[in-house]
Amino acid sequence: MDTMFAGHTWNPRPSIVPALTHAAQWERDCHVSREIIAGTAWALDYALSDAGTYCIPEESDVFRKRSVGLCRILPFGTKYKDDLRSAGQRVHTCYCGIVGLEHVGLQYMLPNQGKHTRVWDKDGLIGKTLSRIAWIGEEQGENGFWNAQAVLSELIAMLAKSQRQDNGDWWLRESYLRQKDYGFVAQVRAFLEYNLEKSLSLEDIAEACEVSVSSLSHRYRQESGETPIHALTVMRIDKAKRLFLEDHSLAVVAERCGFRSESYLSRCFSKMTGLSPRTYKQLHG
Repeated sequence: MDTMFAGHTWNPRPSIVPALTHAAQWERDCHVSREIIAGTAWALDYALSDAGTYCIPEESDVFRKRSVGLCRILPFGTKYKDDLRSAGQRVHTCYCGIVGLEHVGLQYMLPNQGKHTRVWDKDGLIGKTLSRIAWIGEEQGENGFWNAQAVLSELIAMLAKSQRQDNGDWWLRESYLRQKDYGFVAQVRAFLEYNLEKSLSLEDIAEACEVSVSSLSHRYRQESGETPIHALTVMRIDKAKRLFLEDHSLAVVAERCGFRSESYLSRCFSKMTGLSPRTYKQLHG
C-alpha cells in the first residue's frame, strides 16, 4: 500500500518555464515492481531510504541499485522500471514534476546517449529541498505555487553546482555550495539554449556571460566537466533528434540547430550518436 505524506498537483501554467506540475513525498510498499513513463514533465526523484533497484530499458536491461541519497533526473518521456522488492522495508521517496526544465541549462548533465542522470547527494540537500516543495503543496495547495517555484529555483541552483565523476555520475556535497557562485553553468547553458540556431563563438558566449574567454573556458570546464563548445554541440544534437522525429528535412534541421551545412550536421550527428540521421529516424520514428 502506498501512502502520500505530502504533495499537490498544480494547474498548468503554459507561460511559465520552468514550472512545477506536481510534487509528493511517498511511503511505498516494498513488494512492488512497476513500469513508469515520465510523461510530459521531467521527473526529479530522491531516495530518502534504500529503494530497491531500477533500470532504464532504452539504456540497458541491467537493474541498478537505488540507494539512499540518489537523485534521478529523468527527461520527459523516459520509460523506467522500479523494483522495490529488494529494499526489504517500506520505501521513502520524494519527487517533483517540472515542465520546461530543458530551458534552464541542465541538459549538459545528461549522458550523450543516455536517458537519465544520477546525482549522489549524501548530505540530503536535494531530498530536503524536494520535501519542502511537497509540503508547500500539501499545506498551501494551489496558492503555494509561487512559493514552491522559489524553492525550485534553489534546487536548480544546487544541481548546477554538482560535479561530474569519472563514471558519469554526479556528486553534490554541501561544501560545493560554498565553493562557487550559484548558477554559472546554468547561466551559460541558458544562453546556449536560446541561441542554438545562431553561429556562436567562445567570444560570443563570454560576452553574454560578462567574463573573459579564458575565464569562461576554465571555469565552465572545472564546474561541468566539459567545454562550452562541446555542451553547445550536445544541445544542438538533442534538438536535432527531436526535429528529425517530427519528420523535418536535413536542411531544416541544420538551419534550426545552428549547423553551417547539412553535411556538417550529419558528421556531428553520427559522431555523437553512432547513427546517421536517416538510421536514427528509421529506428526511433
